[in-house]
Amino acid sequence: AAAAVAAAAAAAGSPSFSSLPSSVVRSEGEAVAAAASASRRAMSHWAQYEMGPPDPIVGLNEAFGQDDFEDKVNVGVGAYRGDDGRPFVLPVVRKAEKIMEGHHLDHEYLPIAGDPIFAKLATEFVYGKDSAPIAEGRLAAVQTLSGTGGLRVFGEVLAKGGHTHIYIPDPAGANHIPIMK
Repeated sequence: AAAAVAAAAAAAGSPSFSSLPSSVVRSEGEAVAAAASASRRAMSHWAQYEMGPPDPIVGLNEAFGQDDFEDKVNVGVGAYRGDDGRPFVLPVVRKAEKIMEGHHLDHEYLPIAGDPIFAKLATEFVYGKDSAPIAEGRLAAVQTLSGTGGLRVFGEVLAKGGHTHIYIPDPAGANHIPIMK
């Protein structure tokens, strides 16, 4: 399969495995995927767009998969996992799922700022129901689709408030820096 993908990539003018930087390719499987992806991009409208950088956080999961140490622990992004390597759903999450089953939700779209009850309860959980910021009306809350989506919304709020510097940890998700620009 690798030879066929390499031949297709070469025919499309895409880079070969050997021309892919080692910092981008971590395994033969990833090389095959990278070459196939490069081939598809070269043959499409999307060829004019630059591929984003590899994600260092996702790289932790890849390194975990390649490590043969018997007692390794995955501290990368993703689901909690049990000793069998399969995702482990916390008992409190299972309990919450059972509670939600009884509510017969209608799956309507939420308002643009999310579920106001969720936002209120989350804010009370984080700050404390009787906290000064809540009592003084100094907080605003929105519900976002994801962590990255939340970061993007917060970045917009900061920019509109005149903030020009945002500090990002290293490593950070590869998408965190571009969404803040």
